Amino acid sequence: MYSIPGSYNRERIKGTYDTQLYQGRLEWYGYVKRPFPSEIYDWKLVNITSLNTNFVSGSRTYTLDAKHPGPPYLSGGDFASYSSVAQSTPRHTFLKGEMGEGWNRNETKFYGGWIPIWPIDIAQQYHLSNVGTAGTFSGGYADAEHLGPAAWRKFKPKQSIVDLGQFFGEIHQTPGMLKTSAKGFADLWRSFGGRQSGASMLPKKAANHWLNTQFGWKPFLNDIKDTCEKYSSTSKKLTQLKRDNGHWIRREGQVDSSLTDWQLLRESYYDVSEYLHPMIAPWAIVRFGPGHKVSTTKILSRSSQRTWFSAAFRYYIPRLSEPDSALNTVQNYLHLYGININPMLIWNLTPWSWLIDWNSNVGTMISNMTSMQSEGLTAKYAYIMRTKIDEYSHRSTVYRTSGLDCTMEWIRQFCGKTRRHASPFGFSTAEKDFSLMQWSILAALGISRLKSGY
Repeated sequence: MYSIPGSYNRERIKGTYDTQLYQGRLEWYGYVKRPFPSEIYDWKLVNITSLNTNFVSGSRTYTLDAKHPGPPYLSGGDFASYSSVAQSTPRHTFLKGEMGEGWNRNETKFYGGWIPIWPIDIAQQYHLSNVGTAGTFSGGYADAEHLGPAAWRKFKPKQSIVDLGQFFGEIHQTPGMLKTSAKGFADLWRSFGGRQSGASMLPKKAANHWLNTQFGWKPFLNDIKDTCEKYSSTSKKLTQLKRDNGHWIRREGQVDSSLTDWQLLRESYYDVSEYLHPMIAPWAIVRFGPGHKVSTTKILSRSSQRTWFSAAFRYYIPRLSEPDSALNTVQNYLHLYGININPMLIWNLTPWSWLIDWNSNVGTMISNMTSMQSEGLTAKYAYIMRTKIDEYSHRSTVYRTSGLDCTMEWIRQFCGKTRRHASPFGFSTAEKDFSLMQWSILAALGISRLKSGY
């Protein structure tokens, strides 16, 4: 049995899916002579074919959130809303056509129009009816909490303008980089016919030179470039750090965004599309179109998502609020240039740490922990939000004898909207895991009185 997840205390359901009756029929008329003594020809109903069936149409929205005290409402928290919609409205509900000439004619009338038939494994009714509570489009669908630590790191107030600590820590590697690069140029010269030419640039050597460029020279030269460019703004940045010290700073921005092209999932195979009801071919109305088909269907899908972050940060570094002195000024400039021995610097200088960060968020977690410990960084509130949409399109064409072909499209859509909140110290730290130091910081800030949601 479904139960409300622990981080919420309220659920709301809006909308439903209803089974509706599709009423369709096909009428055949012959052009026949009236009974004696009349010699007049007229249309006579010859046959009626019932095409009735059931179809499902509707929408559903399932929302999870938490009640907060108010008004005024000054706190927020986790939120999740899952919705689905299925279009099944019949299209082209009346058509007619004639065949033959003179008295050898017949007429067809089609009532009801066409409705879509979806493949059993695409945008299933089970997922539509249970969106948010069961199936693919529930639970972790549209959840972006795993991106929270990286977003926190990206948008938190930056204390240093460059990382000279890491630069000086790695400068001893420069002679080795020069040696590798010199050898690379020599190998390349020989590969192109230089003295002692031969196949010197083997894959292993090429890979070694590429790594030396990407993770040696490029960061090294970028550090030099950044230092030169930002040197002139050092005083301005230090003034800003002092001005913002101990004050709330609002930060927000986009974390990621994507939109895929329409992807073909299924295409009708038979002369008359198996994904349309009714599956008929009244020749007075329809004709053979491209591919010698009376009707065709394509089932396509695409997805989109947008993730963004919003927070109010506060850092407090005591010496930034103290009167200027020779020692204090030196310490502030060392801090501004990133020359501080802290866990983040040690991690960056650890061999192969960059490779570990490719497949994990260890570096992100250490960076956020360092900001908390050395800069007193906290958040009054911090949210990461995401909207994700998966769309399925049913596109059909029926080729008519008149040349005015019937084109139709029906959409099935799933949408998820989520908001996840962080603790004052980040997304990876829950209240139950706060240390005594963290609680003391909250008490000093006066925000420990805030309810969950921050």
